[in-house]
Amino acid sequence: MKSLIATALACAAIAVLATGCGDDADKDQDDAKKPATSTAAKETADPLMRAVPPASDAGGACGSVDYAVIEQTAGLRFDVAAAGTSDQARTCALRQTSHELPALVFAVRDGEFDAEGFRTDFQPGDAQGVDGLGDAAYNKVLDASDNSGPRVEIGWLTGGSARTLTLTTAANTSPDDAKNQINGLVELAKKLS
Repeated sequence: MKSLIATALACAAIAVLATGCGDDADKDQDDAKKPATSTAAKETADPLMRAVPPASDAGGACGSVDYAVIEQTAGLRFDVAAAGTSDQARTCALRQTSHELPALVFAVRDGEFDAEGFRTDFQPGDAQGVDGLGDAAYNKVLDASDNSGPRVEIGWLTGGSARTLTLTTAANTSPDDAKNQINGLVELAKKLS
């Protein structure tokens, strides 16, 4: 169950992104061919390009997400956000209009968890501990799948809430390149705490 909840939420959020963005792509297929634009970059971008609404407009866990902060902190550029909610968690899934991967999912499970309970109930047994992030934290690189490269998961406990950031990389991403994303994602997690 440890990362099962995060994995299930990530899959659901990515599915929302894949189906929820089709109308915009159909309206202007040329937009899909243009490079992804962060919120910071849109201010100086060609005014004929489609404006990118802030990730926070999606609501839910996206309320604390900013494209420019992600790009500056983790070096990842996204321009589409979708939020999901259940009785147990809030999620925010991010991707580029022109590419399905990489995709980043931020999930928050509110509660009154403590560090020991977090390590027992959420942290995978083979994960690496992370110092300086919340009350307890871990990172783990998961194997590539048939359709994607390795996934990088950062989990942490802050204010009694369990949180995860899961980066699903493109199919051609090596395990070493995925591991190189850990530090940037940890820094991003600090900003989302």
